[in-house]
Amino acid sequence: MSTTSDYKTSKEAFVSGMSGSTIGHVNMISLVALSSIALHSSLRTRLPPSKPLSFPAEFLVLAVPLLLSVTIAANAPGLLNLVLIVATIGVLLMFPRRESGNVLPLGVSQTSSPNRDGQENGRARDVGVDEEEEDVRGMGRDGVALGITHIPLLPALTTYRAHMLLLTAICILAVDFQVFPRELAKCETFGVSLMDLGVGSFVFSQGVVSALPIIKNPLYLTTPFVPKFTTVLRKCLPLLLLGLLRTVSVKGTEYPEHQTEYGTHWNFFITLGLLPILQVLLHPLILYLPISLVGVIVALSHQLALSSGGLTSYVLNEPRESFISANKEGLVSLTGYLAIHLLGLSTGTLVLPPSPSYFRRQQDLLRQRQLQCLSPTSPTPSSTFPSVYDISSLNPSSSTASGVSPTRERPQSELERDFQFPPRSPTRSRRTSFDTSATDSPVLPTLTSFNSLNSLNVNSPSIPSRPSFDTHLSPYSPTSPNFSNEGGSPSPNPAQQGRRISTTTTPVKRENDRTAIELCSYAFLWWVSLGVSKLVGVGGGVSRRLVNLQYITYTIAFNTTFLLGYLLLDLLFFPSPLSKSVYSPVSGLKVTPAAAPAVGGEPNGSGRDSRIAGTSDVSTGSDTMVGGAPKLLDAINRNGLVLFLLANVATGLINLTIPTMYVTDGWAMVILTLYTFGMCAVAWGCRGRKLWRF
Repeated sequence: MSTTSDYKTSKEAFVSGMSGSTIGHVNMISLVALSSIALHSSLRTRLPPSKPLSFPAEFLVLAVPLLLSVTIAANAPGLLNLVLIVATIGVLLMFPRRESGNVLPLGVSQTSSPNRDGQENGRARDVGVDEEEEDVRGMGRDGVALGITHIPLLPALTTYRAHMLLLTAICILAVDFQVFPRELAKCETFGVSLMDLGVGSFVFSQGVVSALPIIKNPLYLTTPFVPKFTTVLRKCLPLLLLGLLRTVSVKGTEYPEHQTEYGTHWNFFITLGLLPILQVLLHPLILYLPISLVGVIVALSHQLALSSGGLTSYVLNEPRESFISANKEGLVSLTGYLAIHLLGLSTGTLVLPPSPSYFRRQQDLLRQRQLQCLSPTSPTPSSTFPSVYDISSLNPSSSTASGVSPTRERPQSELERDFQFPPRSPTRSRRTSFDTSATDSPVLPTLTSFNSLNSLNVNSPSIPSRPSFDTHLSPYSPTSPNFSNEGGSPSPNPAQQGRRISTTTTPVKRENDRTAIELCSYAFLWWVSLGVSKLVGVGGGVSRRLVNLQYITYTIAFNTTFLLGYLLLDLLFFPSPLSKSVYSPVSGLKVTPAAAPAVGGEPNGSGRDSRIAGTSDVSTGSDTMVGGAPKLLDAINRNGLVLFLLANVATGLINLTIPTMYVTDGWAMVILTLYTFGMCAVAWGCRGRKLWRF
C-alpha cells in the first residue's frame, strides 16, 4: 500500500507544477497537422484511381506525424514540418495531377448506393458533424424535409475536429511518459501548453457543431424554454453521467489525479455536459445580439469577476474545506468555457451554412419580427421585409373591442418564404440568364408557431422580388420532425409534414471563398486582441486554470486560424465550381453557375456519375475523384465521443498496469505507437457506422 501511495504521489508531482512553453512553440507543433493534410491531399490528387490510400498509408501520413510532433520531435517541430512540406512539394512536382473529366462540385447529392467501404455513393454527408444531427441532404431518417434542405460539404470541419480529437487522444497517454516534454503538459496556474490548448479547443469545437439547431431553424431561439431545456438536458445527460462515473472510478482506484486541474470531484466531462444547457439560458439574449458579441460580453464579465471580484484569489488561495471550495476550479472556469463555447457557436454560424452571412440575415429578420410583434404600429425599416404583424390577432375579440379592424390573415406560404436562403418573391423567383438552374425548392409544410404566437396578421403580404443566387435551399419549418431532436417543439402532426424530397438533388453552392475571408478577418482580430491583452497584462497571463481573458482569446485565435488553414487547403487542392462566389457579368448580382454535365449526358445529381467528391465508383470500388475529408479522419469524427471514451479507458488501464513514469523513451514510443494504431484501427473498422447514438 505504501508503495502504491508513494507512486501516486510521485506521479501527481510528475504532472504538476508546470509553467508551459511559448505560443510560437505550441503553434509550430500544431502546424504539423496542417502539413500532414497537405501531404495527404497531394497524394490523393496524384495517385491513380485504382490505387487509393489504404489504412496503413493514411495512418502513416495522418497519425504518425502527430505522434512524433509531441514526443521525439517536439523540440524540433520546424524540422518535422519542413520534412512534410518538402515531401508534399516532391509529390506535386514528380507526379502530374490526376485528370477526372467533368467533375461534379462538392455538395452534390445523388441516389445512395453502398460501396465497399460501407459508405453511400454520392451521399454528401461530410459536414463535419454527426449524421444523426444533420443529414446534409436536408432530410430526416424518415425522408421528411428539414428546414434547410442542403448543407453542402465542409471537409475542413471534419478534418479539423478529427485531427484535434486524435491529437488529444495521443496526448492524454503520452503525458504520462518521460518522452512527452514537460512544457507541453498542463500548466499549474499560468502558462501556455499544448494540453491546455486542447481543452479549450474541445469546447470550441463543441460550440461550432452546436450551431446546427439554430441554422436549421432560427425559430429554435424563440421556442418555449421548458421543453427546449428538457430536451437539451436529456441530450447532455450521458456526458454528465460519464463525468460522475469518472469521479467515482478515479477515487475508487486511487488513480493519480491533478487536483488543481478542475478540483476534487469536477472533471472535463461535467464541463462539457453543462455548457449546452447554459447556452439555452442565453437564447433570449442571442435573439437580439450577435452571438460573437454575447461571447465577448461573457468573457469580459468573467475577467472582471476574476480581477475585481476576487475570484482569482479565491481559486489560488482558498482552502478546500467545503464541496464548493473543493471544486473551485471547475466552478469558476465554467463561465470562461461558456465564452469559448459561444464564440465557437458564432464561428459555426459562419462555416456551417452555405453562405457565411446566412445566419446573420435570418437573425436580423427574426429580430425584426419580434420587435414588430411588440410594436405593431412601428414602420418597417427595410423594404426587404414584409410589413409589420398585427398582434391583435392573438385575441380576435380584443381587436373588435379596441376598435382596430383586424387585417386579413397572412398566407402561411408567404411567411415561410421569409425564412429562406435567400427570400424569394411570392411568385416564381426571377433568375438572371447566367443562372441556368431550373427547379425551385419545394415549399415546406405550414408554419404553425412563431414564439408562441398562434396566428399572425400582416398589413401587407407582399414581399419584394429579389434575384436568387441559390434557390436550392427550402424555407425553415419549426415543425420539422428533427426539430424536436434538437431541443425544439414536439414533432408535427403527420398531416402537416408536407411533401417529401427525393434523394436526387441538384448541386448546392457553398461560398468557401467568402467563408475563408471572414475567418481570416476574425483570426486577425483575435490575434491582435491577444497581443493587446498580453501587452496590457490583462489577467496576469494565459491561465487555463482560471480560463481568463488571455486564455479565451488565445484559444479562439488558434482554432479560428487552424480551421481557416484546413479550409484553404481544401480550396487549394480540391477547387470546385460551387465553392466560390460567382457574380453575373451583366447585373453584378450573385448567381449560381450552371452545373457541370454528368457522364453520359445525364443531369447532375440524377445520373450515375460517380465522380463526386469523396465518393467511390461502385463498379470498380475505387476512388474516381478526390475531395472530402480523409477516410481515416472522417471515421474518427463520426465516432468521436466513443473514441475519446476509449482513449480515456485505455489510458487508465495502461497506467494501472505499467509504471509509465519510469518507462524508457524507446519502449514509450512502442506503446504509444501501438495505442495510436489501435485507436485508428477501431475508427477505420467502424467507418460508415455510428457506434453510439444519444
